Amino acid sequence: MSACYFSTIDLRSGYWQIPVEPSDAHKTAFSFGAEYGLFEFKVLPFGLTEAPVTFQRLMNSLFSDMPFVCVYLDDIIVFSRSKDEHWHHSEAVFRALADARLTVNSDKSVFSLEEISYLGYIFDRNGMRTDPAKTNVIIDYPIPTCVKDVQKFLGIANYYRRFIKNFAGIARPLHNIVKKNDTFVFTEECLKAFNELKKCLVSPPTLSYPDSRINFSVSTDASNKAVGAVLEQNGKAISFASRALSPTECKFSTYELECLAIVYALKQFRQYLLGKKFQLFSDHEPLKWLLNNKSRNGRVGRWVMQLQEFDFDIIYRKGSENSRSDFLYRLCS
Repeated sequence: MSACYFSTIDLRSGYWQIPVEPSDAHKTAFSFGAEYGLFEFKVLPFGLTEAPVTFQRLMNSLFSDMPFVCVYLDDIIVFSRSKDEHWHHSEAVFRALADARLTVNSDKSVFSLEEISYLGYIFDRNGMRTDPAKTNVIIDYPIPTCVKDVQKFLGIANYYRRFIKNFAGIARPLHNIVKKNDTFVFTEECLKAFNELKKCLVSPPTLSYPDSRINFSVSTDASNKAVGAVLEQNGKAISFASRALSPTECKFSTYELECLAIVYALKQFRQYLLGKKFQLFSDHEPLKWLLNNKSRNGRVGRWVMQLQEFDFDIIYRKGSENSRSDFLYRLCS
């Protein structure tokens, strides 16, 4: 269901608002030198191995009964369909924070906006898209001159892979050059992949919000280099997913690759699809009889067993009509 109003709330020195159990304080001890002696934290310190998990667990417990709230550590987003609803939602959030004795950093919080930036994304009533302030780092990224440069670029671009059709297929040459132990050579193929990823992030699609009241559909496809899928509702993309094939998988038959694409897609989108009836579109006609496969032996048989937890129909759609998923062949060939 689409949200129209958003607020983001930042907690002041998040970790330091969590007291440490006195009996555990000695575990945080540190020293500046013999002349100053030992110090122990009374609050949760930054850098402690369990600090992020402990803090996230607290936040999850505070807002577990509030479906209009998402939390990543000390960054909270509240979303609502109307202003009045948003006022009530915000009040509930502040009450929960007050009960837990957590204070808000008002300088870094924004309230009741129709468009908001959160964790590198822009959210509005139409859906989610990339934040230009963040993607400009990728667009302005210079041509890599060493393996570390490629790794940094892939690390940044990977954060937005859900917006890019066949990210794995496009980025494959860059991943290959990172794996090699030979002298670094940024080939023409690498440059093409590098520029293609930049191009995809200049005008990425807006991903719609999933609505549990509307049926989902999944389109899958495979090439000899990658498999990919797109999750949709009413023809609007919810998320893209793709991954490169391993050397062993590259030897699979076309039928096996198309089956692998289905298994991969349903695993990626499991949280949306489990317990719901949906349609799966493929441009490989023999897959129409996949679920009627009586043989449970071999690789395909094991995959069919994995798919039994889902309720779906496989529908054949010609490649020319399957424009959403038929990007793999065109981009990987």
